[in-house]
Amino acid sequence: MKRFKEKAKKILNIDNITSEELLEEIKRNKDSYEIKNLIDEYIDNLIIGLSNVIDIFEPEAISFGGSFVYFKDLFYEKLVTEMQKRKYTFNKDDVPKIVLAELKNDAGMIGAIL
Repeated sequence: MKRFKEKAKKILNIDNITSEELLEEIKRNKDSYEIKNLIDEYIDNLIIGLSNVIDIFEPEAISFGGSFVYFKDLFYEKLVTEMQKRKYTFNKDDVPKIVLAELKNDAGMIGAIL
């Protein structure tokens, strides 16, 4: 996600902006060629990485937390759809369920406390 944000800032030619402001700028420019390509590239790379994790660990579900949850409008549906279409996994017939952490960005912190 960090690299995605850095590339988006470079494409949009902005600095010193919060993640929330960046998200709004990306949404405003989501139809631009560069932003569309950046989102597609991010999803492609994420699918490859997830496929490797799925092949190694064979999970029943994968949960996303952190910044990904805030960018769900841009990524989530596309990720789930593309994962189902491509099926890069070798050890599983079905792609595990992909869910968003209910605790959003606080999930890791709360888990560490427990």
